[in-house]
Amino acid sequence: MNIYKFWDNSIPSINIFITAVTAFATIRYVWISSKTLREIKLQRETTYLPEIIINSTPFYLKCENEYGFPVQYNLSSDITLSSINENFTILTIPIRVYNIGFGSAKKVHFKFDFDVKKAISILQNKKIHLKGGLEHDFKFDYDSNSIMVSGINGQSYFPISLDNQFNSYLLPVNIDRNGADFDLPLHISSMYAIYSFIWRVNHQLMKDCSFPPITIHVNYSDINNKDFNKIFEVNLLFKGGGAIEIWNKLEVKDLSIINYNLF
Repeated sequence: MNIYKFWDNSIPSINIFITAVTAFATIRYVWISSKTLREIKLQRETTYLPEIIINSTPFYLKCENEYGFPVQYNLSSDITLSSINENFTILTIPIRVYNIGFGSAKKVHFKFDFDVKKAISILQNKKIHLKGGLEHDFKFDYDSNSIMVSGINGQSYFPISLDNQFNSYLLPVNIDRNGADFDLPLHISSMYAIYSFIWRVNHQLMKDCSFPPITIHVNYSDINNKDFNKIFEVNLLFKGGGAIEIWNKLEVKDLSIINYNLF
């Protein structure tokens, strides 16, 4: 066969092959480029997402006098009773939250799960001996909305509210290092005050009784209105007590994986 004729007959096949290879390479390039852009976008958006955390921390209960009932919670041991007495305070446990992401969080909502019935079963009818030979125990009456406690200072009433904490926004720590404070619901803080008081007066009554854990659900969004959810388990641990101060630890476990839901 004439080599020129063979070459002329082969040119169309070679052109088709080259065209196919070129088309495949183009498609492959477009796919790689698209994948790279998606990864860059995901990385960029992930970098600037908010992420809320709750730190484990010590906290303190201040008492009016030796073996007196607690009157105030504080995150610092330096706060004195005189400053407490000068200002009206509510017996709630403060919790500090931080946004360690690089994006602002908004519409931050905290919801709580707590086993009220178990807490009451721990505290109900625990007899303690006070100064002067007086004997006392705490009695509880409760329903789904409220708790009534017959205590040392008479009767106290606490509404049960597990989803009443809200912050309109939380800035990243590179802008605001202080984070934001919120309080555990009043009925939980008050029941822990009773728990720690009994512990300090007669620890034998409470040595096998752990205060029930608190589950905190945190819902928030970023500036693009993408939603995020985190779950924390909080344990309140009694650590000891002095004359007018009870030492405790707020121990936090992060139970969740953030739902990024980017695309």
